[in-house]
Amino acid sequence: MVSPTNAIGGRGFPKWFLPAVGLLAAILYAWSMLLPWAPPPPNTNLDGSWQMLMQQAPRQSWQFGKEVVFTYGPLGWLAVLQYHAIDPANYLPVLAAQAFLVFWATLAVAWISWRITPHPVGRLLAAAIAVLVYVEMGLVNREVTLVVLVWSFTLLSFFRQAAKPQTSSPGSSEDNAFSGEDPAGGKPCRWFPTLVELGLIVALGLASLYKFVFLALSLAAVGGVSAHALWQRKIPWQLPAWLGALLGLWCATGQSLSSFWPYLQNSLEISRGYASSMQLPCSDLIVGIFYLEAAAIIGGQLWAQGELPWKTAVFSAGTMALILILLLKSVLVRADFWHLTTVLYTLPLLTLLSCCAFWPGTWPRRRMAPLGMALALMASFTVLYELHTRSRTHFSYLGVAERRHQVQAALKVLGGGADYARTYRETMDRAGETLRHTPRNLTVDLYPFETGLVMAAGCRYRPRPVIQSYKAYTPRLAALNARHLRSNRAADLVYFQVQAIDGQFPPLSDGPSWPELFTRYDLHPTLDPAECGGYLPLLRAKNPRSWKLELLAEREVPHEQSVDVPDAAQGPIWAEILFRPNWPGTLTTLLCREPTMELRVERGPDSRQYRLIRGMAEAGFLLSPVVEEPIQFAWVASTPWSDPAWRRFLSRQSVRRITLLPHGKSAFQVPVRIRFYRLHFEPWINKRLAFPADNLALGGAGRASAGKHHPPGTSAGAKLLVLHGPIEE
Repeated sequence: MVSPTNAIGGRGFPKWFLPAVGLLAAILYAWSMLLPWAPPPPNTNLDGSWQMLMQQAPRQSWQFGKEVVFTYGPLGWLAVLQYHAIDPANYLPVLAAQAFLVFWATLAVAWISWRITPHPVGRLLAAAIAVLVYVEMGLVNREVTLVVLVWSFTLLSFFRQAAKPQTSSPGSSEDNAFSGEDPAGGKPCRWFPTLVELGLIVALGLASLYKFVFLALSLAAVGGVSAHALWQRKIPWQLPAWLGALLGLWCATGQSLSSFWPYLQNSLEISRGYASSMQLPCSDLIVGIFYLEAAAIIGGQLWAQGELPWKTAVFSAGTMALILILLLKSVLVRADFWHLTTVLYTLPLLTLLSCCAFWPGTWPRRRMAPLGMALALMASFTVLYELHTRSRTHFSYLGVAERRHQVQAALKVLGGGADYARTYRETMDRAGETLRHTPRNLTVDLYPFETGLVMAAGCRYRPRPVIQSYKAYTPRLAALNARHLRSNRAADLVYFQVQAIDGQFPPLSDGPSWPELFTRYDLHPTLDPAECGGYLPLLRAKNPRSWKLELLAEREVPHEQSVDVPDAAQGPIWAEILFRPNWPGTLTTLLCREPTMELRVERGPDSRQYRLIRGMAEAGFLLSPVVEEPIQFAWVASTPWSDPAWRRFLSRQSVRRITLLPHGKSAFQVPVRIRFYRLHFEPWINKRLAFPADNLALGGAGRASAGKHHPPGTSAGAKLLVLHGPIEE
């Protein structure tokens, strides 16, 4: 029997030749553009630090969910290409994983758009346009690939489940897009759609261990498809297949099955805290654009139910709505350029894929006009927003020059890539100079988030569970880190700095860990903070001291009403602020963003406003005196309350009153409950601390000299860490 052929240029080709060549070209093009051929050099800032830890975790066999609690999972090290550097030792695995994901995303996009028409040239044109749009969006934000995988799987699975073999004429409105029937005639290809669906499931299993939000998105997609299959009395094989891929990859990364449930629990907790803690200002226009596009997608799906079983329409629309809400929660919360592009560049692509899925076999072509207009309108909104907020230079990825540079970088890396490995090592060596004096026999941790310095210096890194303090969003997460300091796994040496992000009140980050650091650590006897990049080197005490909280007052305070803070003359003041969300606030948080809160702190002669994180405030934090520098932390930890220097210190840093300033009064019940405690603990005993009545400064590199204030028992010329009290006015 002769295989069907296509007449191209007067020659006969097998029927599969044209789509195979087109698909191969699309995949090669996507690989050349989206793979990390030339990653930038490493750094040890906030993002660079967690990326370095993600790459080191598999080598150390750290258990996620128990020893590491983060928004990324055990395969998060494969996703570092989105941000900064890749360890040369991990380059090939990262490249292979990304090639696998891009392959299935490109295949799914091409397959969905390919089925839009029976005409061979029209098919190629539709697939080429869809792949080009996907690649251009992926160049802006590579997380677009993961979102496309989730969305493509949802479209393919739902319409395949609703499919019935058709015997109508080619090109009619009854042709089915995903049943395996060929609108151009010929023998149906039953296995290919199933192969695509299975490949997408494995890709979703891999993406689920990248980042917890993609586990949630994948679960929503696979769960909706499986529920629809059960409703139709079919075997929901998609869910077991996804779980098998997920757990198989979990074990392949060196994780134990006993860690999986804690991983889910703590990831849910950190995701819940992320939604309220990491918000940046976001205009209502952006939220409106998102819901306009989402409504068009869901509305188009429901409009298409005339040719589909109502069960499919309901289940698919519900699943798509859940995916879009989860996508909104994950990207519009942070609302920086990186996260906004995940929405603004992905939704038009999702709408395009939905158009291609709804067209064949379900909609007469005359009904495509409204959805096409909606797509054009939404794409215009996206472009207008970008033109308004960004210069035209951000569209350089659309030019030919960008593609040329990508291909050149690819050839260079494939030719050896030695230059990048050398640059990586040199950059790490320079970063490691900050902590070069660290004793090699000690395990080390660093507060609050630039932990890349520890890894760059080659120290024996032993992280706390929530590896960066700003992510200890909730009381439970903060308690994990505090409990770690009380355990045998706590690091021998802690480098401590006071830093905050997004204008937060500095003592909020890992607040419950501060009393443990006060009582379980002392200032290292030989390391000089001036030679440690300004970090306080805290050595684990051989004999830990105790601490306790004495309740001083509990008050119900309305919003925007000031409340007096107890005097800190007899010891530091600890605070807990308890919020009770009401139903409008809960609904707003569910559908969009939790309203933010600010804390006005009046101290000494001035006042300042800080960002207040609800979960961190409920966990408790040091309120008075205000600690914004490591030297102030050392002052609080080492000064006896009876010392006159303590009162001089309080004259500048003591808090007189605080005021809660919500951005949305209906979000929480009023009044808010505030508890004030006195923190009792035994101060550090260290002969290297001196308290002259001079200016507040850190003189880590100073030397003791005759006639100067220095601790008893130290000789002239000895290196001192000097804590100067404030000048009396």
